[in-house]
Amino acid sequence: MTRHRISAGLYAPIRVLLREDGDGVAFEYDRPISTFGQFADPEVDEVARKLDKDLQAVLESAAS
Repeated sequence: MTRHRISAGLYAPIRVLLREDGDGVAFEYDRPISTFGQFADPEVDEVARKLDKDLQAVLESAAS
């Protein structure tokens, strides 16, 4: 991302919170496409969409 827009470095890496409460276990995180969408840069958006997909897959795998 920073190769396309250096300011994106302010928001990377994406933070992920794993929490457990009475309802079970949950992951919370800011979706990359939402976080980096503020730059309105198609190249950054492309990377963010891939990160969204990859992060979701990793978290779903960890939850199984």
